[in-house]
Amino acid sequence: MKSKKLLKLIMIISVFMITGCANNRTSEKKDETTNELFNNLHKVNLNCSAIAKVADINEYQNLFITEDGYLYQISYDKIFSNGTNCKQIESDKKFTRFIKAGILDSNNDIYYYTNDDVLELYDPSIGSIIMPNMMIEKIPKDLYSNIIYSDEDQKYGDNQIYYFYYDSSKKNVYGYSSDLSQMNNEPIFSLEKDEDVEYLTYGGIKTNKNYYQYSRKEINKEECEKYADIKCEMKNGFYEIDNEDIKKHWDQIKFISFSDYYFIVDKKSNFYTNVMGG
Repeated sequence: MKSKKLLKLIMIISVFMITGCANNRTSEKKDETTNELFNNLHKVNLNCSAIAKVADINEYQNLFITEDGYLYQISYDKIFSNGTNCKQIESDKKFTRFIKAGILDSNNDIYYYTNDDVLELYDPSIGSIIMPNMMIEKIPKDLYSNIIYSDEDQKYGDNQIYYFYYDSSKKNVYGYSSDLSQMNNEPIFSLEKDEDVEYLTYGGIKTNKNYYQYSRKEINKEECEKYADIKCEMKNGFYEIDNEDIKKHWDQIKFISFSDYYFIVDKKSNFYTNVMGG
């Protein structure tokens, strides 16, 4: 039994290594297309009609979920044997979103995708490379669909994983204590009354008005740049996406996701990203 679990872990690690290699090949092989909207992003000519219905994307394994719950694998630099840049992963499940590399279905069960085209129910004993085990152990399963997860330890240097819960009835986002033993009473972020969440993604919230990313921001930028005796103060929180080019064309964006990379689908189903050398 242990050898089987070890084999699974090796396969999963291989997926991550293969994905990284694919991204490197992409920057070398994929022709960049003249950008129609975004100055700093590449428009990628994908032969993939399903991308028009994208509901969430997983940059770890080049996967995406459609609005009707189907799971697809995407390839930027090569086509699949079906003649397109994406292929549906066969399953009788309907999927809703990703949390890290975990794939959440409509029953809030978590699956993962192996490099031999197999979907398996997540087993916490294989380790946290797919999912943060503490979340599974401490947060009730019926809340998974409203969890916002952000692993920002490398950026912030504090070795923290951040968990938040979006309460749709109050339009508030609440943070969890570091050991996930309780949800904080005071919201860390609140939406406007006329603002509605369209979907949650990795560290982000897409509403009908904006995209908010959990990040660190300089809250006294003008003062600390102007005065020699004012120290710059940083604060973690949910902030509007800091990209004027994207804000300028916001009304033309159908789907957007951003962690380390941008993934955008416009209303004409064109696909943009900065993965490929952007």
